[in-house]
Amino acid sequence: MRGQFEERIGKMGLKERFILTGLVPPGRIPELVNAMDILAHPSRREGLARALPQGQLAGKPVIAYDVDGNKEGLIPGETGILIPAFDQITFGRFLAQMLKDEKWRGEMGEKGREFALRRFSAEKMVEGLEKVYQDALKKG
Repeated sequence: MRGQFEERIGKMGLKERFILTGLVPPGRIPELVNAMDILAHPSRREGLARALPQGQLAGKPVIAYDVDGNKEGLIPGETGILIPAFDQITFGRFLAQMLKDEKWRGEMGEKGREFALRRFSAEKMVEGLEKVYQDALKKG
């Protein structure tokens, strides 16, 4: 659908506002996330998209579909917005609202950073992995 998006973006006169990267190497993620105002993540399926905490760590508010593990990646209404699965109209409406309201975006981004630091810190992730291994050993 890339061609369709590029055509539509061009017709709207917004080419300078979009970077359609496709898959990028991990080393480029900080650069690209920091160029965003909002992490708009309309993926239809992913366990827990790494993009959600990555965007929040950079202080960006998130808008995503309520699919798979996305509920674990943000606090709805506080650090981002979860949209009913595949509801493009509501997604667009909230995205437009975020774009217009810089204060709301900023507050949501700050709360998202705090949440991601608490929820996805290296210490927290190691602690979680250790628990998985300990539970597995107890059962074995």
